[in-house]
Amino acid sequence: MTEADSVVMKLKQRLLADRKRIEEELRTLVESESSESAGESMGELSMYDNHPADVATETFEREKNEALIRNAETILKRINMALESMEKGTYGVCRECNEHISPERLEVLPYAVTCMTCQERSERKT
Repeated sequence: MTEADSVVMKLKQRLLADRKRIEEELRTLVESESSESAGESMGELSMYDNHPADVATETFEREKNEALIRNAETILKRINMALESMEKGTYGVCRECNEHISPERLEVLPYAVTCMTCQERSERKT
């Protein structure tokens, strides 16, 4: 086994652990969202009884939870894509320029799909 293979195996184990952790977090967030929705349906019939600050807090918490769910789903999708690319043998190759993504970048962000140069170019455009 080459050093590169060893690094990929290490990153694969990390991705698998991250996937498990994020799936658990996502499950908790979705359950929290469901229980809050059920609680709201059993709660007060009118928003007029609530203080505006209470309504704002509830709205903020609901929107924050939805954003956390979307973020977890996005990261989970990227992790799964990275694991699939490992199986195909295309892991660590930039999808923009087809050059290798640096091992340092993959250590920091193991589901990265672009090299730093292409990532920086993309960020400058937006």
